[in-house]
Amino acid sequence: MRRQASAEARESGMSLEEVAGRPLRASYSAEDPPVHVLETVCAANRHVFPIGQVAGHDEF
Repeated sequence: MRRQASAEARESGMSLEEVAGRPLRASYSAEDPPVHVLETVCAANRHVFPIGQVAGHDEF
């Protein structure tokens, strides 16, 4: 969690005082290279990102 940059605040419509979250999610192929990466900047007090893992691969 962090304060957002002024450019992010302008683009998102949030005030500079709102705390931003920056989740980065990646999906991997069976051979292990990443096949999809998604980065999101959002208001930390208004968003919940549930995490679902494949059984046996739930280490953080």
